[in-house]
Amino acid sequence: MFFVDLFIQGIYQPSNDEPCNAIEIPVGPADFLGNPCNPSQNYLWNAATLTPATPNPTCVVVSQSSNIRDVWYKMKVPSSGAIRFTINSDKGLFWVVYRGNCDSSLFFTAVNCSFYTAPFGNKETKLTGLTVGTTIYIRLMRTTEMANTSGNAFICASETVPDVAIDNLKRVGIGTNQPLAKLDVAGTAIIRDSLQVGKSLEVRGAFKTDSLVIPNGAALDHVLISDAVGNASWSSKIGVIYSSGWLNASSYTADTTIDGTCLKVRYLNAPELTSTILNTKLITVYFKIMTIGPYQLPYINDAGGVTNQINCIFDVGRIIVYRHTFNNCRFNSGIAVAFPNQPLMVSLPQALQYRYVIHN
Repeated sequence: MFFVDLFIQGIYQPSNDEPCNAIEIPVGPADFLGNPCNPSQNYLWNAATLTPATPNPTCVVVSQSSNIRDVWYKMKVPSSGAIRFTINSDKGLFWVVYRGNCDSSLFFTAVNCSFYTAPFGNKETKLTGLTVGTTIYIRLMRTTEMANTSGNAFICASETVPDVAIDNLKRVGIGTNQPLAKLDVAGTAIIRDSLQVGKSLEVRGAFKTDSLVIPNGAALDHVLISDAVGNASWSSKIGVIYSSGWLNASSYTADTTIDGTCLKVRYLNAPELTSTILNTKLITVYFKIMTIGPYQLPYINDAGGVTNQINCIFDVGRIIVYRHTFNNCRFNSGIAVAFPNQPLMVSLPQALQYRYVIHN
């Protein structure tokens, strides 16, 4: 992109006041994602005059045909035969694209003629079907009324990507000549009937649809939630997300001490407890023994003749259930008593059954 300063008032004519002295604007390579180019050079336009040998183009109406000033730029047609250029200015102007030869006749054929006016901003022109290797000329024109006020114009030129391209790996690009997948669309795609995706669908940017059906895991009053890396799953927006059946803990039991507290420990498999669930959801655990219960953990009681508590710790894929007393650390009879008549630790029977519930 090139910065053109349309500052008309001055003494000396600009170097590109005539087409044979047109300043060349290099045509950059096509950006396969359609990103704009950036300004890199500043041009000054001072005291421009009209080129009378080249007739006014059709887009200049009679009321605007007097006291016109112009400057000239040129571009070399790339191998694709297509050029895209953008003009941005805070003042009105005409731009005309010509093809022809710069000789004594100064005869050019206009291939595009546009009037740049408010609302101001980027206005793009795409030219296709040009002869490769030839030169096209761009004529920027302003009337006396326009010329009395200075203004800025920006010009960006690049090669235009073909509508459809197929690379040597047989990947198809629409709006891009460097496809990154079997089908790569740069721009807006409309699917009028249905789209079936066998594995994954990646969308970079906005995704709009009138109807979206994702059946796996869907249920009434569920919403999609995402983890930290963007993996989504259905989750109930109200109440309970998941409720297990009654489960038996492992037959293995462990005696351990944590921070001076002696614990009887068993393990309960809970595959639904992912790291996302543990970090974002409320989990409750209940236990029962045969027809007695259920009771919610933590559960404090005096069973076994000593006050004790059954509670749990959550881990990825499992629940660690433990039982402890508050002033007793004698796991078995082989351990000497610490005080007269010190009882043994209350056991954690395997007959206990557990149920865990994940809440939204």
